[in-house]
Amino acid sequence: MKLIRSKGVGIYFVTQSPADIPDPVLAQLSNRIQHALRAYTPAEQKAVKTAAESFRPNPSFDTSTVISTLGVGQALVSTLDGEGIPQMVEQTAIILPQSKMAPAAPENIQQAMADDGMSKYDQTVEKDSAYELLQAKQDETQAEAQLSAEREAFEKEKAEYAAAKEKESEAQAKAAEKAQKKAEKAAAEEAKRAERRRAKIESQVISTASQLIKRGILNTLKKHFM
Repeated sequence: MKLIRSKGVGIYFVTQSPADIPDPVLAQLSNRIQHALRAYTPAEQKAVKTAAESFRPNPSFDTSTVISTLGVGQALVSTLDGEGIPQMVEQTAIILPQSKMAPAAPENIQQAMADDGMSKYDQTVEKDSAYELLQAKQDETQAEAQLSAEREAFEKEKAEYAAAKEKESEAQAKAAEKAQKKAEKAAAEEAKRAERRRAKIESQVISTASQLIKRGILNTLKKHFM
């Protein structure tokens, strides 16, 4: 009922007793035409009282009393004024419908539409109801929450990736440092081995040279004295 009314659609509820209409729906009705209600049982008297209290009171008569004494063609009527405010209930006579059991002529339809004062409804206007606005707001809130969660997950993943890259860089730096130290150690050991080989060669050269000199001197002395 609330959603339909927000779209400018009118609905008529016709029943012998207002108690047939659920209270949430009855509360949405604007114009009321109430014919006579007879009260012969306590339940019917309660229904009459309830129906009378649903009208805006008129100080000129008691609604509960009049609603039970209405005659044929009489009714209690309450409608909305130009500002949408319910008017006081009035006792009035109802004119019987004037119609014929046949389709109306097109010119009669156009004339009736021109005279009904409802021309502003000839153009369709799709208005959003409060329900639709709240639903859109809820969808927007859910979308923002989802976007925030995705952004948070992205930032978390980004931080984890940066931490992993930093850890990898540190590991690579340590590996490079370790490799450098290993290379330096190997170079130092190779230098020591080269130094030992050089010293050994020098020692061998000196020893050989000494033997040659000794031999030369001995040969020279031997020739001189012989």
